[in-house]
Amino acid sequence: MNGYAQPDTCFMFAYDLENEKLLWRSADQTYNSMNFLVKGEVIDRLPLKKMPDLMTEKDDRLYVHTYSYDYVIGIF
Repeated sequence: MNGYAQPDTCFMFAYDLENEKLLWRSADQTYNSMNFLVKGEVIDRLPLKKMPDLMTEKDDRLYVHTYSYDYVIGIF
């Protein structure tokens, strides 16, 4: 086995423990960050040169750090 993501890995999901029901699940191999932000529905996508390592929101801006790039994205 190598260190790369295998099928059905690196995804996020929300599960309702009280009702034992899966609420939502992201696509496979789409997540490998140290944290995450849940803000609502997806309204747009922005291709990044590297996968996100860390994300934070402040003053209507999304700050995304990757292995070799930093992004500042205006949000509304």
